[in-house]
Amino acid sequence: MIGKIWTQSDQQPERILETALQREFSKLGSPAKEFRNTATVIRQAIEIARDVQESGEQRAIEINANGLDEIINLRIRIRDALQRLETTKNVQPWVWYQRSIGGKPLTDLGREVGCELRLSRYNQY
Repeated sequence: MIGKIWTQSDQQPERILETALQREFSKLGSPAKEFRNTATVIRQAIEIARDVQESGEQRAIEINANGLDEIINLRIRIRDALQRLETTKNVQPWVWYQRSIGGKPLTDLGREVGCELRLSRYNQY
C-alpha cells in the first residue's frame, strides 16, 4: 500500500519516507540485520574522506537513513568530525540530489530515493 501511494511521488521527502517505511516493514519477521549506528557511519566516512583527500575523487557513503533529516544530521556530524582531523581538512560531506544536480547515484539509497551523502575534496574550505 505504501509503495502504491508514494512511489510515484515527485516530492523528495515523501520518497525518502516511503523507502524508510518499506525497509522497516521488510525487517518484520526476518532475521535481525546489522544495525549501523552513527558512530560506525562516521568512522566509515573518515576512512572514505582520507581516500578522497588523497585522490580528489568524489565518493558516496552507504547509509541507511530514515528520512532527509537523518541524512542532514549525519552530514553535520561527519563534517564536524572531519574538521577536527588534519588529514581530511579539505574534504566536506554534502547531500546529492539527483533531481537538482543530475548525475548517477552511487549508493543503494541514492538509487532508491534520489539522494545520498557524498564526500568531495575542495581546494580551500
